[in-house]
This record gives sequence, C-alpha cells and structure tokens, in this order.
Amino acid sequence: MTEEEERKQHMAESQAKIDEWLAKGNEITVYPYGARSEEVNYTSGMYAKKKKVLTPEQVKAKEILDAKNAAAVKKALDKAAELLNEKNTK
Repeated sequence: MTEEEERKQHMAESQAKIDEWLAKGNEITVYPYGARSEEVNYTSGMYAKKKKVLTPEQVKAKEILDAKNAAAVKKALDKAAELLNEKNTK
C-alpha cells in the first residue's frame, strides 16, 4: 500500500468516526476567534504573572501571622508529644 493510499484510508476512517459521533446527537461548537472555553492561570513560563511586591504593612502583617501559626504548630506538637508520653508510660 502506498503512502497516499494509507493517508486516504486513514482520512476515511476518521471521517467515519466523526460521522458516527455526530449521528449520536453530538454537536461541534465553533467559538469566535480569540475566545476561551475556560480561564487559565499560568504559574510559570512566558505567560505567568509576576509576584506582587509586598508593602511594608503587608510584610509586617505576614510576619505576625507566621509567628501566630508557628506558635500554634508548636503548641500542637507539644500536646501530641505529651499524649504520646502518657500513652507510653501506661
């Protein structure tokens, strides 16, 4: 079979699958140029948004929040260690 015959056979098989899909009641949706079906948030690469520069107030608020979170984590770890010690002593 020549390359052209293989290509034609592949095209015929593809068209048969498309016709079968359309016969089931499916429709092809055509969007206008530039339209998006969903909003994509890029996190890296060429289209990624740059990180915002924090103001001094935001930096201070973040430090306070981080300190509170660290204290809460330390408290939870201490409580867990205490419970483990009690369990091991029994």
